[in-house]
Amino acid sequence: DEKIYYLGKLMDVAPVYCLIDILVLPSFREGFPNVLLEAAAMGVPVVASKISGTIDAIKEGFNGELFSKGSAEELAATLEKLILNKSELIRLGQNGRKFAEENFSPLKIWQGQLEIYESILLKSRTMSKRSFGTVKI
Repeated sequence: DEKIYYLGKLMDVAPVYCLIDILVLPSFREGFPNVLLEAAAMGVPVVASKISGTIDAIKEGFNGELFSKGSAEELAATLEKLILNKSELIRLGQNGRKFAEENFSPLKIWQGQLEIYESILLKSRTMSKRSFGTVKI
């Protein structure tokens, strides 16, 4: 098909996101797919399987759409709905960019990491103050 291209491994994906209208991730299992955040950051609306990982990156109807994993019918219906509604595609893309900026900026990520480390340090200080008594053997 002249509308589908296999580009192989790319080191810089940003130019590709400028060329696509919708990012589709039909998957059965994912961790936390960076591709969804990359697309969102570029203002590209996303459609993905409703599975763990994707449901953390996509707020259905706000910055993308989800469909039941393995359901080609739902995927096709979702894509048709979006392809026929350009204003909805634009809205989802704009919301995706906003969502990525607010939740996944480098500063936000580092703040989250800092909170985790502070929590661990606080717990380790609390545990080191505990007295476990003597152990008799």
